Amino acid sequence: MVQSENAINIARNLIIRNNSEMYWKIKEWIDPKTGTLKPNPDRTLVGYVLQKKEREYIGAMRAVGGYKTVAILHDELMVETVDDTEGLVGGMNEAVAAVVPGMVCEIKEPELPLWFIPGKLGWVEKLSLFNRIDLQNHVGRL
Repeated sequence: MVQSENAINIARNLIIRNNSEMYWKIKEWIDPKTGTLKPNPDRTLVGYVLQKKEREYIGAMRAVGGYKTVAILHDELMVETVDDTEGLVGGMNEAVAAVVPGMVCEIKEPELPLWFIPGKLGWVEKLSLFNRIDLQNHVGRL
């Protein structure tokens, strides 16, 4: 546990050191509504930096040819089945390693979970059975 905490602290400190200008902007930012400083500027910075890296390697993966993107799931791509999965993974490994050295990709086989029942209503469809305020809170103004 202590090793994990030390590794996280080292990574956080490196991110702060390498992005000091952004860190100070976050640290000194005052919320115009409350007049208070942003809590936990170090965590906010780490989140921003990691999200930026995610966008960069997803962009690198999308630039690889030979497949069709079905969906982007924040830190991964869902693609249609391809004939040459080894070639696709190899190309994507090269692409992401250029963004994050040592990073590798994997193919997750499209197995549907046991609970998935086609045609069964999901939670959002069931909201219409409740008060309209529930639907409004979950999907925006009607």
